[in-house]
Amino acid sequence: PKDGRKAREWYNASAQKGSGWGRQMFANMYDNGNGGPRDPEEAARHLVDALRDRSSVVVDNLTGDYDWFEEDTIAALQRKLAGMDVYIGKVTGQLGLQTTVAIGRLCD
Repeated sequence: PKDGRKAREWYNASAQKGSGWGRQMFANMYDNGNGGPRDPEEAARHLVDALRDRSSVVVDNLTGDYDWFEEDTIAALQRKLAGMDVYIGKVTGQLGLQTTVAIGRLCD
């Protein structure tokens, strides 16, 4: 939908049903502030939930050569992964090798 608030509602409903694409898009809405407040920490929380469910869409978009999320959202994701003892390294806000390895550890 063109209305960002309505889109956020739809993606939330899709995410709650376990849709990987819905989770990614719902996280993206928090990342860019479309349809509501911008909240990198909340975006990262939804990404972690999707990774825990082994969402191939989210795994592929976070480990591929894509630029879906802002640096502060990636930094929040790295902090959350570090708190789960799967990310080892500096919080950089960049999707590099250490983040990819951490995502793999979480999804194993």
